[in-house]
Amino acid sequence: MSRLRSEDGFAIAPAMAVMVIVLALGAAVLTTVNVQSNQTRVESAGEGAFEVADSALNSHLLNLSRSWPTSSAPYPACNQATTATTTCMGTALATNFTTSASPAAGPNGGSNFSSGPAWSARVIDDVGGSGYYSDTLATQTPAPCACDANANGKVWVRAEASVGGRRTVIVSLAEQGEPVLEELPTASIIAGWFTTTNNGKKVIVDAQGNSATAGVVAVRCDTGPDKNDPCLGYDPGKGQLSPSDAYQKGYVDGTGIPNATNRKILDAEALARLKARAQTLGSYYATGCPPTLTGALVYVENPTNGTCSYTSNSQFNSAANPGVIIFAGGQVSLGGTSDYYGLMYMANRQGTAPASGPCTAAHQNSVVNLGGNTEVHGAILVDMCGGVIAGSSGTNITFDANVFGNVVSNGIAGGVKNSYRIIPTS
Repeated sequence: MSRLRSEDGFAIAPAMAVMVIVLALGAAVLTTVNVQSNQTRVESAGEGAFEVADSALNSHLLNLSRSWPTSSAPYPACNQATTATTTCMGTALATNFTTSASPAAGPNGGSNFSSGPAWSARVIDDVGGSGYYSDTLATQTPAPCACDANANGKVWVRAEASVGGRRTVIVSLAEQGEPVLEELPTASIIAGWFTTTNNGKKVIVDAQGNSATAGVVAVRCDTGPDKNDPCLGYDPGKGQLSPSDAYQKGYVDGTGIPNATNRKILDAEALARLKARAQTLGSYYATGCPPTLTGALVYVENPTNGTCSYTSNSQFNSAANPGVIIFAGGQVSLGGTSDYYGLMYMANRQGTAPASGPCTAAHQNSVVNLGGNTEVHGAILVDMCGGVIAGSSGTNITFDANVFGNVVSNGIAGGVKNSYRIIPTS
């Protein structure tokens, strides 16, 4: 009876009950933490997908400023595996992100992803009008042109990204910026040197033209004028320059001290902008010579055999609509009875210059050669120590200050207000 009345082991039952309750609470907490962790992962992946898509969209908008897509130069497909080009950031976009758990592991820090994000960006013409967008444009056949086919200065930019199973699609209407004027010094000629092969008593360079102020002949050398001078080689006693005092020796570009590389009127960035503008207009020539110099902006990269010659009796552009011709390298030669209306810019990439002081004969190279009855109505600008040779039976160069207003590059493209939107995805 005493053993029956014993209370030994009474605590086991309450302890087991408490243990069951604690285990149940632990399981509930574990389930809650697991659900919340998964929700955090899904949210983080969604935010990551948005960040990547937004970055791809913005980089595409930046590319549009460099080169606007036309029907003759549409934008190719662009994604994370594409080699970086002027129309696609491609693999370069990956440097903004890291797939490591360490924030410092990526080249530029960035967002942390367990694996590399997948993304794509494309241009779609606003075939339905600038106020309308349907994502069926991304899948319809035939696909809309990846360009401004209707030439209204507007296109849709669509970007999508996938991170951790989450997908985001963003679109924005992009508008081409207004052309931007590139500032140039106003002169009839700026060059390393100038000479004429004509011995007659006649005007070879009319530096006054129809302008209120004469455009001087500015050279980077410091001797002359004299008929046989290697710097300013014309006969001032025969009125070959009018007005007779419209010249400047020892010309210096910008505000720096002249050296072997800075004797340039436009810097590399400005030339790149003008090149992009010519590509937009379809008048960029990577190699060879253009069949004509007519055009609002013609850009020649590498002339055939280093020289483009035009000897036919032609008129390039007009007084009412002058143009701009840019040669990144090489020379141009005009002959016959031809008239060019506009500005000639010779970057003279093949040219050299002394480390200091004025241009000397050792660095002089011929870049523009005007012969026959050729006449340039506008201005001629030459970089480095490149020179201009004139020598027709009449006036070769007539200054026109109006041509400087046509040296324009592409404006900054940007998203149209209230057109940015996130497209629902299934």
